[in-house]
Amino acid sequence: MCDIIVYMRTTLSIIGKAVSELVRHGLGAPVKTRVVNGLIVFDVPDGGERVTSELVKQLEADES
Repeated sequence: MCDIIVYMRTTLSIIGKAVSELVRHGLGAPVKTRVVNGLIVFDVPDGGERVTSELVKQLEADES
């Protein structure tokens, strides 16, 4: 959400417009996929945050 707020402030947009623009941009981004043991996977781009089991557990705990 912080990225959206920064983007909104730099473009002087309302938050709904900023979110829509970011979603459209993200949906249009090409993603290379490959099949590993029957599962379709993709490689995280450089600088991307990896989702680990620990992160998932932390997010689950934050929800409750």
